[in-house]
Amino acid sequence: MGQRSLQIVVVIVVAATVVGVVATWQLYSVMGVPIVVFPDGQSSKFGIVEEGTFLTHKFRIKNEGRGVLELRQFIKNCACIDVKIPKQELQPGEETNVIIGYEARAGGTEASVAAVTVETNDPSQRWFQLTLTGQVTRMLTFYPSSVMFFGRHEGVEDSRKVRLVTSQTISASAFKIEPSKDWISAQVVEVEDGLACMIALRPDCPGGNRSETVKLTVNYDKGTKQVHIPVILYSYVKKTDDLP
Repeated sequence: MGQRSLQIVVVIVVAATVVGVVATWQLYSVMGVPIVVFPDGQSSKFGIVEEGTFLTHKFRIKNEGRGVLELRQFIKNCACIDVKIPKQELQPGEETNVIIGYEARAGGTEASVAAVTVETNDPSQRWFQLTLTGQVTRMLTFYPSSVMFFGRHEGVEDSRKVRLVTSQTISASAFKIEPSKDWISAQVVEVEDGLACMIALRPDCPGGNRSETVKLTVNYDKGTKQVHIPVILYSYVKKTDDLP
């Protein structure tokens, strides 16, 4: 098949597809079924925001069919998303808003996506998705993000230091520290360029391989940040009498 013949075939296929879509839409209109449309689109970009920022966006939903449109269940891709649908049944020509609230979370990539998938009774679109996209930055983190303790003996205390790392100059006031176990302690220490936290395993730390979490909260000029630091413990504690 020549190139021109191939082009003709492609044009015919595309035209047939378009005609089919239009015909289907007209058929649904005549049959009295609902047709969901999105006057302002199904996605919105929020740009660059700081982690913890709460964002709200309204997506317009309209019924352009001749039957009642039902907005049934919805599925969200994160617990940080809040969804409100003021009206879940739309008469022909009626519209409503799907209101999405999103507490910005920094992910493993530059782009952050908050997505809500909604079920409808539109036969041509049983499910549709609404998304908020943008970049979420972390004002502060800890380094290292995890702390490892290796083999120890009974009665020996071991400690590690984690530093507060910020994306810009901020005024950090204090830590609130909540050890998950009595044998884990933590205290604030000053370093040359800011604050750090010293995490220690006390002498009565039990043996075995363990994974514990200490929650550290930093208060600074824009409010309170809550950062969870995994303290990974690899420990085998021997009795003093058993040591050679």
